[in-house]
Amino acid sequence: MELWRPAGRATRIVFPILDFEGNPRTGASSLDSEFMAWADTGPAPGNNFADCSSEATEIGTTGIYTLSVAAAELPAASPYVMIRIGNNVATQYMLIQTASVYANVTGINGTNIAAPVTAGYMPVDVKQTINITAGGAADNSVEKALARTYFATAYVDAAVSSRSAPATAQTINQTTLLDFATPTDNNIGKVLSRLYHATQYLDAAVSSRMAAGNVTVGTVDTAAITAASFAAGAIDAAALAANAIGASELNADVASKILETNALTEAYPADGATATPAQLLYLLLAALSEFAVSSTTVTVKKLDGTTTAATYTLDDATNPTSRTRAT
Repeated sequence: MELWRPAGRATRIVFPILDFEGNPRTGASSLDSEFMAWADTGPAPGNNFADCSSEATEIGTTGIYTLSVAAAELPAASPYVMIRIGNNVATQYMLIQTASVYANVTGINGTNIAAPVTAGYMPVDVKQTINITAGGAADNSVEKALARTYFATAYVDAAVSSRSAPATAQTINQTTLLDFATPTDNNIGKVLSRLYHATQYLDAAVSSRMAAGNVTVGTVDTAAITAASFAAGAIDAAALAANAIGASELNADVASKILETNALTEAYPADGATATPAQLLYLLLAALSEFAVSSTTVTVKKLDGTTTAATYTLDDATNPTSRTRAT
């Protein structure tokens, strides 16, 4: 058997030991593992074997054996190493090559590569670079595609630097720029030309509209903005500048419309606490319409007529002259 292993590095080899009929021999015992190294400048030095630092062992009962070969047993100065493993019944020889394998990085197909102009960079010679052929781009080799890309960016950039659209189609080295009237020829260069114009002029058109405070909104359809258009808490005091909504922004009857058409949620202020308009109105309604007097206690009711909204204490049960809210 012949193997290749790097010189000076410990390795492991796997091999069979066969009997005289070519069958794997299992249970081979008292194996003696030896090695012999020599250079390729001369013949093998005869029966000059030395003991390996390890002995071969069988993998299970397969008849396949393994041997750990130390780095010192694969010397760099000896491209050939012979391993002999055996006993008085069977012997296995393996030739291990330790010669380095080199790749030729100085030439291609037998021709040396020229020294690079810039150290560390391989020179590249792109040949057969042509301009775009008018009327189409049937040949799409890499170099021609690169040429078309170059013309469609470099020359178009020069033509549109002032951001004024060309009145008619222009030809620069057979690269037709964007013709706004009849853009019918769709070879690669012209498609790239159109794309360049579309981005350049669009950028010019919208850049002034991106300034702060310069966003114009057109007409909004009826019912286009509903409660579902806003997340909960999306518009709060922090979202509006001071005095953002004044009298001039509200229709004359907006406030009356709100009060006339929207029922207020029933609520009552706590004793001694500030109150919302709804709380004040409901407390006044309860105190004037639905209440009960017992001795010096006046109990006012909520809209259901039974639930207590608040209580007051009179200064006298018979001839009261004042009252104080208790709860």
